[in-house]
Amino acid sequence: DFLRYNRLVGGIQFVQTVAESKECAVLQSLQGRFGRWWSKRCTPTPSHYNLPPEDWAAESVEFLHRVEWFLPVNTSGEWEQKLVDMETGCQGTENRTCKCKSCLDAAPFPPGMLGSPWLDESSQKISVRFLIFNPEFGQYALVSSVFF
Repeated sequence: DFLRYNRLVGGIQFVQTVAESKECAVLQSLQGRFGRWWSKRCTPTPSHYNLPPEDWAAESVEFLHRVEWFLPVNTSGEWEQKLVDMETGCQGTENRTCKCKSCLDAAPFPPGMLGSPWLDESSQKISVRFLIFNPEFGQYALVSSVFF
């Protein structure tokens, strides 16, 4: 009987705001020893993320990037595989299709990798959203959690 309450409408959306990356200024003497680490791009933190968030800033996620949907038509095994692909950047997917579409669209990839993990150094703000419906009262509720 509990399945009558709070039915998921649509799916669960994972979305994030990504910082613009740029070349890092590196001392030439460190380039040889730490070359792989220093070859990563720098992602500066915008100044509005340095202070405690105000209510209006925490509620919105602007400049949507890396949008991933978890739909109820997929099985829990497919959801789990998609979460693993999002975490690993589609590593180990040589014999199957990667389920994280935004991981394959992110560029440039880290050296030696097929894709980029969904959550990385350039992630600024993450939102997880879904819509539920309570048929007994005829009410919809949008549930949104924002992390930054």
